[in-house]
This record gives sequence, C-alpha cells and structure tokens, in this order.
Amino acid sequence: MYRFGLYLTKEVSLKRALQLGVDAIFDRPSRRIAEWAKEHSILYVPHVWIFENNDLGNGVVNIFGKRGLYAFGNTGCPSNPRVLDNALKRIENVFSDLEVPAVILDGVRFPSPRDMEFFFSCFCGYCVEKMKEKGINPEDLLEKLKALFGRPERFNINYFKELLSKLGQFRCWIIEENVALLYDTAKAYGGSLWAAVFPPSISFYVGQDYSSLKSYIGEFQVMLYSKCKGPACLNSEISSLARTLYKLLRGLFSESGIFNLLEDFLGMPISRYTCEELDTRGIDFAVLIHELEKAQRVLGEKVVPIIMPWELSKEEIERMKNKGRIIYFGIPR
Repeated sequence: MYRFGLYLTKEVSLKRALQLGVDAIFDRPSRRIAEWAKEHSILYVPHVWIFENNDLGNGVVNIFGKRGLYAFGNTGCPSNPRVLDNALKRIENVFSDLEVPAVILDGVRFPSPRDMEFFFSCFCGYCVEKMKEKGINPEDLLEKLKALFGRPERFNINYFKELLSKLGQFRCWIIEENVALLYDTAKAYGGSLWAAVFPPSISFYVGQDYSSLKSYIGEFQVMLYSKCKGPACLNSEISSLARTLYKLLRGLFSESGIFNLLEDFLGMPISRYTCEELDTRGIDFAVLIHELEKAQRVLGEKVVPIIMPWELSKEEIERMKNKGRIIYFGIPR
C-alpha cells in the first residue's frame, strides 16, 4: 500500500516526482510511464476520463431542453449506450495494453454545480427511459423542477431538496450500474477499479453514492480542493451553484439568503460566504476537514485525500492525511 501519491501534470516531471519521494504516480495510460515506474519501484495507476465524448448529440439535456457536454466540455451522458460502450472499451484497452493493478475512474459522474444550469439534468431520451424503468415519472419530475424556478416567489427549500434528492438518486443508480459493468471488465483482467470522487456533501447529487459504490471501488480518491477554479474545487462548485440559483430565482433571495439555503441543502458550514470571497480567497480549511471526516465515516481506510499542496500549510497537509496517506495534485510552491 502506497503512502504518498502524485498526479503528474505539465508542471511535474518524473524527475521531480522522485525528488519529492513519492511511492505512487497517477497519469493517463502510458507504456513509457509504466516502464519508468517499474524501473524505479514506484506504483503506477493510470486514470481515465471515463465518459469522455466530444459529440454534442451524446450530451445531457437540462430541464430547459438544452443539450450540452459538461465538465471540460468533453463529457457525454452516462445513460447513453454509445458513451458507456466507449468507456468499457477504454478500460479493456488499458488492462490489455499495460501491466497495472488498477485503473482510476475520473469523471465518473453527471454534471456538477459548476456546470450551471446543466446541473439540473438529464432528460435525454435515454435518461427518460431509464427513469421509467426505475419507477420515476420523468415528465412529472421535469415539470416540477421547471415550476420550482418558474414561480420563484413560491420557492421552498424542502421541496427543492426533495426534487434534487430524487434526481440525485436516479443519477446514483445510473452511475452504480455503469461502474458495476466497468468492474466486471476490470475483474476479467485480474484488475480493480479506483475512483476520483467529489467531496461527500456534493457527491450524491452528481451520482456518486459512496455506500453503493464501495462494493466495486477499491480506493476512493476524494478531491479536496479549496482555492482553484475547476470542476470539483469546493469553492468553485459552491459559488457556481449560488450564482445559478440566484439567476433562476430571479434575484428573489439576497446573496446571504442563497448561502443560507445552500448550507441547509448541502449540510456544509458555508452560510457566511459570498461568491466573491469563494472565488478570490477560497474556502476555509475547516470545511475540508468537515468533508474528509464525513467521507471517512462512510468509507474508512478506503479514503485517500487528493489535495493541491500549494493551497495548504505543512501543518494542514499533515491533518489531511488518512492513516498517513495522501495524494498531491501538483506540487508545493
């Protein structure tokens, strides 16, 4: 079992990885890196952006009928069979081409709050049919979500939570079904699956139910980022959701009112923030600890935190370790 992992980026060379003293590295599938890691007795596990897709026709459909790709503009709907078939082939290709013990599933989810109005999805033809199979009335859910924002003066946080919980549960069912198929593919090659996942207060709503996925996932790399601007960065995800709600509710609630709603919705201590503060200063370390401890209660030693070390002090990095284990995304500045 490794203790100190590192995601390779454009700024991190293999030589620098050795200097840092890591005993595990993560990067896209590469024979060159696999051979280097073997030569230096370092664990190498490739990661795959699992629902990668650049065809808009395979995208998600939000409650307003707009179709789009999400995350980095490169991700299709997990319910779409073309997207899933491609995911299965890519996992098979990694295990057949490389001698690796596992593959990390990255992007194994539906749109997140940072995808703005696409967070309220998906109602493509495939998802509609899947909802019916699961006993959900897609037309009823769609109309209720649209009505929720159509008459903002009647907005009710408990009703909002009820509808988003139903949508989140559907997403979790789809992701679990897909992961089960990916797991079978990995198992056929004697390999296992790991996953890079969202912090627990958001994970359910993007389709990542820790409790159901832990039967298939050997390691949960929980992304705990506090000051960056991309997907999975807590500060960016929360400020994006606040802005989306403010827009959809047509300014009916003040910014502080929106953050009070979000604290209730997500169960995170975030009511005192503003969007500008989250964008410029980031989110407090205490919130990261809150999320880490929440993940540990469900997953225990299967949790390995991923951090951006430049965001934290040395003392904070030590506190983020789970049983002495941690992963850097990038290097300290």
